[in-house]
Amino acid sequence: MPQELLKDIVHNGVVIDIFNAEEAFNIEDVIGTNATDINGATYGHFFGPVQIFLINSLILTVAKIYEKPKNKYVIRSIPSALRILEENADELDIPERPTLNSWFISRGYNKEVINNLSNADITRMLVQYFNERMPEAVEDTAEELDRALHAVKTTRDKRISHNEQIPNEAVPRPTYQELTDLLALAKEFAGAIGLPYLSTVYEDDKGNYLLSSDSGRSSRCLKRILKKLEVVT
Repeated sequence: MPQELLKDIVHNGVVIDIFNAEEAFNIEDVIGTNATDINGATYGHFFGPVQIFLINSLILTVAKIYEKPKNKYVIRSIPSALRILEENADELDIPERPTLNSWFISRGYNKEVINNLSNADITRMLVQYFNERMPEAVEDTAEELDRALHAVKTTRDKRISHNEQIPNEAVPRPTYQELTDLLALAKEFAGAIGLPYLSTVYEDDKGNYLLSSDSGRSSRCLKRILKKLEVVT
């Protein structure tokens, strides 16, 4: 049961959200990069609102990835997956244990120590690794990911989910770099969990997230459309 629950959270939640976020990011990037040509061809009235929809979708999706679970509901997020791992460390299988060993060793952990850990202990170590890196939505901090998640959740709560009557300058907007950094951590998590626990490969042995190329298909299609319309060369 815990293994299946973990699989559902990662496969049907975190991984899909990463894909959707990267897809929105890629399409928005094509529009933004070619904004001058698009406006010059009088298509700006269409693509302008599309950009807004994409940015809102991106922010909502990244917020979902880092949403903390409530006692009443099981949600598909990284904190929820970490809770499953922590609470069920003694019974979770690691079908591809050598890949998890290699994952830790590639990050500077002692090879002999890692290889001699029990499945339960290495699972707890994995939970600790990501818990130490999980951002908190805090504004007044030196931690960049904390400020990034604060900006994401504040924009979601005060502008997208609800249009709170406060000045725009009072609502921090996440930068593209902050969104990229939050997605990078999410991809690292999916890569760490995927093959060892779920027998599904999400990253190669160099740490490249394998679904990132697929998430760029729609943006590549958009580039071809813009060329077909002779908006760009």
